[in-house]
Amino acid sequence: DELYGAATDGKFNIPEGVRAKLGKDLLLQSAHPLGILWVAVQEYFREQDAACKFIDTEMPIVGTKECFDDLRVPPEHPSRSPSDTYYVNEGTVLRTHTSAHQCKYMRQYPEVRSFLCAGDVYRRDEID
Repeated sequence: DELYGAATDGKFNIPEGVRAKLGKDLLLQSAHPLGILWVAVQEYFREQDAACKFIDTEMPIVGTKECFDDLRVPPEHPSRSPSDTYYVNEGTVLRTHTSAHQCKYMRQYPEVRSFLCAGDVYRRDEID
């Protein structure tokens, strides 16, 4: 099996209910409350910096390098646990935060000087 072109393996733990929500892109729907808010956020930041880039179409799957390693999340950190993160395979997850894309855009400095990343994020929450 595959998800967004990434082969699944024994670490795959994404239930059908979550898979059904992938690609909804509520943020990009102009009449949805999230879409309305995103437009307002863009307008505000565009007034502050006309060159600000708005990133909202990145894929919801990212490598564990981008999601954890690049952000200095230690290998033993609980957020890496399959009880907290949805794994496609050993090296690929559903992003748990949009920070997973930030290093990519920071490396584009000085061409990209300011940006905001937005999009769906996926966290497995346990009831304590």
